[in-house]
Amino acid sequence: LIILGAMWFGFRLAKELVEPILALGKATERISKGDLSVRLEDTSNDELGVLVASFNRMAGDLEHSRNSITDANTKLERQNLDKEQRNRYIEAVLDNTAAGVVSVDSLGQISTINKAAASMFGVSAQALIGWNVRTLLRSRVEGELVGELVTHFQKSPEAPWKREVAVTIGGREL
Repeated sequence: LIILGAMWFGFRLAKELVEPILALGKATERISKGDLSVRLEDTSNDELGVLVASFNRMAGDLEHSRNSITDANTKLERQNLDKEQRNRYIEAVLDNTAAGVVSVDSLGQISTINKAAASMFGVSAQALIGWNVRTLLRSRVEGELVGELVTHFQKSPEAPWKREVAVTIGGREL
């Protein structure tokens, strides 16, 4: 009877030690599948209790981080949609403007050109995207205008720059 009682006590003690470890393993598996709401309950103050408390903190931190990233991605998507709508609006306005408008980046490459400007140069707008503005303006204007443009964008790339220029193309002043 003593041996039987000792065996029962040993199995019971083993079960008390193994159950929290099995629960921790199952919870870890659920977290690895994306369920970050998993929390374990263990009120003990021993090593397993400390491990469970650490696991619960880690799961909470992961859930908070994922929620923050999801919120940031949603906000970024919204901002990208707003920016895309503004760009389409600006393109629509520029395409319906009689004045020729050419925008260039800090390296002097054409990033946008409206229909009026493309018509003035006798080329399609898409064909000019990526060209260097110096190639487009081969005249005395190139020296002063492009030099001023490049210098401006190298010093302060975010500051707007505007200049109206008369260019002679095919005997016509545009």
